[in-house]
Amino acid sequence: MKNLFWAIIVLVFFCACSDSSKKIEAARLLGEQHAIEILNDELTGKELVARLLEIRALEYELRCEGNDEAADIYIESFTTFIQTNNQQLASIIVDSDSIAN
Repeated sequence: MKNLFWAIIVLVFFCACSDSSKKIEAARLLGEQHAIEILNDELTGKELVARLLEIRALEYELRCEGNDEAADIYIESFTTFIQTNNQQLASIIVDSDSIAN
């Protein structure tokens, strides 16, 4: 949870930059980091749902701030990492449309 807080701070900082490439790279890295955290943590079903809601909340926050491209990259990076590294989990959270648009 602490990692998510600091990751959000970092992403907000980068999104405040005028350099679009920095925003996109920060969003990509953050999506991967959040996927890694989910894969590395032993989560109960409720904890997994809570994490997924946090991820969607961050995506929503980015979109509300006018950073649609960063939000798209963030979610794409997250789902791609999950699909590549844990197909069983991906079938639950990505293919079931609970995290993918």
